[in-house]
Amino acid sequence: MERENEQNLNGNFLKTLKGVVTFRPNVYFLIYDVCLYSPTVIYSGGAAIYLQYSLDLRSQVPNILLITVVSTVVALPAVGLLVDKFGKKPVYIVMVALTIPFLIGCGLVPPRSMVIVLVIVICMGALMAANSYIPWTMLSDIVDAYQLQTNQRLDTLFFSMYLLMCRLASVLGQAATTVALVIGGYVTGECSQPKSVDTSLRILMSGFPVAISLIGLGCLIKYPISEQIRKENKEALDEMTASLQEMKAPIASQ
Repeated sequence: MERENEQNLNGNFLKTLKGVVTFRPNVYFLIYDVCLYSPTVIYSGGAAIYLQYSLDLRSQVPNILLITVVSTVVALPAVGLLVDKFGKKPVYIVMVALTIPFLIGCGLVPPRSMVIVLVIVICMGALMAANSYIPWTMLSDIVDAYQLQTNQRLDTLFFSMYLLMCRLASVLGQAATTVALVIGGYVTGECSQPKSVDTSLRILMSGFPVAISLIGLGCLIKYPISEQIRKENKEALDEMTASLQEMKAPIASQ
């Protein structure tokens, strides 16, 4: 009997997991999350080496990285205001689209161009604020849509899957950085690196992120939960909650 119950529980969990994984909004969400989070990991992990060996700005590395972080933090409230006014999906699409020209610019910056680097870094930091804020807010919309479709609210499972995909994107970003350095012939601890390292770093910081960002942007555009659908789902859930409370009220009074 216990074995049958355990098998039933495992079967129900696998069925639920399959439903979450194949839920259409979640599929698009997870794909564009990996594609758009990986460039952030690459940018964060490879920026210091790129500034040192491709742009010859070794002494400015701490300052530039600090400016990136500050611009991201400062931009977060602005991103929140834009989301409240125009909606999550439109703002995210625009900000991802604006990121791509700056990613291309990263690969074209001439050495020792501090002013150009600062402009790119400040803009990139501000645009990266969208990746730090908007996906978390979109998760609740997916959970709401799933609840309306299946009458199950699985916040923990959806959030756990999102965190897993973030870890996957982090691993992919770090792996891409390592592969680029190995192919370029990077020698650890050496102050002077071969010219091939510069080429590999420019492809790593520009070409590869642009390619996967375009894939992510395509999935984001196809993401089915628009602002109108989000509002309709929210209203439907509010009505459902109100109906349940009305049904419980007479029972509680008895």
